[in-house]
Amino acid sequence: MESTVRESSPSLLLYLFADRFVPEKKFRGVGVEIPCRDVQVKLEELAAGLFAAAFWSLREQGIIGLEAFKARRMLVVPTTRVRISGLGSAPRPGLEGEILKTLGEKEEDHVYALVRRWFGTNSKSPHWDVVRVVIKEAMDLGYMSQKEEETGRGAVAGFFLGKTRVRLEPSCEKISSLSEHVEEFASRWENFQTSEMELYGALLEQSRKAINSRTESDSDYDFPN
Repeated sequence: MESTVRESSPSLLLYLFADRFVPEKKFRGVGVEIPCRDVQVKLEELAAGLFAAAFWSLREQGIIGLEAFKARRMLVVPTTRVRISGLGSAPRPGLEGEILKTLGEKEEDHVYALVRRWFGTNSKSPHWDVVRVVIKEAMDLGYMSQKEEETGRGAVAGFFLGKTRVRLEPSCEKISSLSEHVEEFASRWENFQTSEMELYGALLEQSRKAINSRTESDSDYDFPN
């Protein structure tokens, strides 16, 4: 069990206990149900937070450097961006590994550009694409599994839509065993937010903007002449 706890990335911990770190979804917007908790959090905020936590964790491990700097969008609007400097390389799970693979051999990059490049192309659900990476890590470590269940659809609907569906089954007892590890992460994550407010805010905002920019729109489709 101890080795499994050590392998759980900060982004995975943030997802499994997201109700502690991400605003709750109450009325409008799309929500994500948190495993073993009767609560939904805002999907957009969760996806941005997962990337921000992964970047921060890599900096904490000394694998990348992060630096907030002032820039002007369209040469007019002032904004704060985040520069990434590559300091080393090591195999990492989940979003951390995806960031390092996308960074590659580059010595310098920017958070916004790297996140956009990670997607490759626009997506109908870029926020879910981010969450799925963390869910896969949870499944790899045994915190969640897939379970096939009957849909109850009739013959016609079952023919077109399928008579079974796959749902995620969390291991609540195993997730609860991470409570002490989460407390440690929460303390360091909250300290980062207060001690480096500019960097934290820019990291979250640049991640959010990059994910949103990959949302597929009607203009992305090719229409016949």
